Amino acid sequence: MAGRDLFKAYAERWRERQIWAENTEDQFGSMLTHHVYPKLGGMLMDAITLADIQTLVKQWSRTAAATTTVQRYNILAMLLVGAQSRTG
Repeated sequence: MAGRDLFKAYAERWRERQIWAENTEDQFGSMLTHHVYPKLGGMLMDAITLADIQTLVKQWSRTAAATTTVQRYNILAMLLVGAQSRTG
């Protein structure tokens, strides 16, 4: 179950199941490695709160262009929706 996994472990398994163009896969992997894993990677999936996500997005908005922030958020949201919809 995703909730008992560390975020990074779940995210890496999620990435392996996705079908993307090579460039997209590289871009998503880089974004996760440099901008998400440092903050969420060591957290249990079921311990991540809305406040954690809001804080992370706020940090991104201070250092990245709006379109980059939205892109990072969208990738994170896809991953979290996938985790939420898992059935065991």
